[in-house]
Amino acid sequence: MRSETVDFFGDKMEWVAPHMGTDVALMLGIAHTLVENGWHDEAFLTRCTTGYARLRLLFAGRE
Repeated sequence: MRSETVDFFGDKMEWVAPHMGTDVALMLGIAHTLVENGWHDEAFLTRCTTGYARLRLLFAGRE
């Protein structure tokens, strides 16, 4: 099924369909990339989530 998003981005996007059981690994990879590049809202994550400080240590290789 095509969507308006696919039509908008055209060949600049890539469809990723994770295999069953790998969705958590994909989510962690995306989260790591967001944190590593500073593309996240640190104040929001600290204020509104549980466990972010520990996850940040995990991404840094210190947990």
